[in-house]
Order: sequence, then C-alpha cells, then structure tokens
Amino acid sequence: MAIENYIPSQTDVVHPTRVDLVNRNIIPETIHIVQYDETLPIIAVELFKNGEIYNIPNDSDIKIRWPKTKYSEAVYKNVIGKNGNTVYFAVGKNMSADFGDIVATLEITVNETFTDTDGLVYDKRMGATSPIYISIDRNPIQKSDLNYPIPSHEFPEDGVYVLEATVVNGVATYNWILKSNNR
Repeated sequence: MAIENYIPSQTDVVHPTRVDLVNRNIIPETIHIVQYDETLPIIAVELFKNGEIYNIPNDSDIKIRWPKTKYSEAVYKNVIGKNGNTVYFAVGKNMSADFGDIVATLEITVNETFTDTDGLVYDKRMGATSPIYISIDRNPIQKSDLNYPIPSHEFPEDGVYVLEATVVNGVATYNWILKSNNR
C-alpha cells in the first residue's frame, strides 16, 4: 500500500524526532505530550539508515505500535502520510489516556520480489523497526478528580467538545456540547 504525501497544516501541533533504522547508538530525542491531550498532536519522524537519509520505498507499509502504560495492550496506527524521508502519525485520545514513559515502535514493512538461481520468483516482506521515546506528562487534573462522568467512549475522534454546566435549584446538570468537527 503506497503512503500518501502529507504536509501538516499550520495549525497542527507537530513534535519532530529522528530515528536510525540500523544504528541504535543514535538515541532519538524524547517526545513530550500531555495526558488527555485533545489537540491530536502529530509526531513527525525523520528516517535514517546508518546515518544516511532513508528513502521510503513506494510499496512500504509503516505503522506505529504505541503501548498503553498501565495495560498490556498496544494501539496500532498507520502513518497519516510522508514528506521526503519523514513520516507523520497522529496521537489519538486513546494514546494519551495514561501518563508515564513509553517506547513506541515504528514498524516498516516492504514488499519485495526476488528470483533465485533456478529462476523461481518469491515474494517476501522486509522489515525494519525503531524505537520512539515518548513521555506522557501527567495532567494536573485527573478525570477521577472531577465530580461528573466523562463519557469519552461516546465522542467521535474528530470532534472538539466542551462541558456545559446548568444549575437549577442548586442541582448541576452537565452536558457535552460539540464545538467543532475540525480534527
């Protein structure tokens, strides 16, 4: 599957880093995001191989494996696009629900066909991985500190919601109001 070209908009919050797919002595810079971040930040990963620019093959498939900090689960996401040797992926709300340090893994697979000495044609997949260090800073206001339920599972990923409180006879009622659909 070909990866589409992508240029982040000027309003996107972009966190850049770089990784080397072979030389593990080059440690990428840690990306800092905030727990419950609803701006859906973009992480831009510049790719290198042995210190040289890595040319992303057209038939490559690139995903991010993002472990959950408090569970033995992981979120798998495709990159949203590329620009030169840089790939981009969006950090969804489910990826910043926990706080702490994690090591996400960039996974690259490339379809490759080769012919052996007998003339037989084989398909194989080459792979490369690289760690991306993420620190999810604890939000000072935890959802458990609030006295109203936050039904995050009911929100579409691309909506921005605001909590509206109405007080009638000393009783507060809370409603989530959709403010925009802009990512």
